[in-house]
Amino acid sequence: MSIQFQQSPAHTLGLFAAVSAALVTAVYLLTRAPIEAAEARWFQHRLSAVLQTPGSATALVASEAIIELPAPSECTECWSDAELVQADQAIYMAAQKSASAVFAIPSVSSRGYNGRIEVITGVQLVGEQQEPTIVSVEVTRHRETPGIGDRIEADKSQWLAQFRGQHTVAGADALSGATISASAVKAAIDDALRFARANQATLKSHSAP
Repeated sequence: MSIQFQQSPAHTLGLFAAVSAALVTAVYLLTRAPIEAAEARWFQHRLSAVLQTPGSATALVASEAIIELPAPSECTECWSDAELVQADQAIYMAAQKSASAVFAIPSVSSRGYNGRIEVITGVQLVGEQQEPTIVSVEVTRHRETPGIGDRIEADKSQWLAQFRGQHTVAGADALSGATISASAVKAAIDDALRFARANQATLKSHSAP
């Protein structure tokens, strides 16, 4: 008499789920490091673009992180999306030989068409009042629609160029076909300016050439 063993559907399904989970974990572990490295290189590329201000022939002396972003509870006037500010973010500075320093201020808005948009705004303190002034803007991460919303990137259109030399985002032109994406970027830039004004004394102490 032969004895036959049959696996129950539940057992088979459980085995399949375990194998699938193991494969997903293995793929994640294999790809995590290259993805993180690529993201770090992209951030450094965008950061360099912000600190190397357009139209300036002034040589950079140094680029370094100078201050950590304050906790949202310590600077409630700084952020419109305070819950999205990361504790480990920092302000970067490029000292220059014959001009005031450029500060790269990261900010984020959750109001994009497809959610979170991350931005770095380059700011200089200008004039007798040391007014925070935009010198450059780079969008570092987003999930906006290719060919439409992604025109918020400096490489895709000239829309961001209008903010150079401005003290405010008020009156900025809209981006046709991508008004939601553009509004989110404007909110993030405005947050960077608000941060600069709220921490003007600290930035000023690092700003002199």
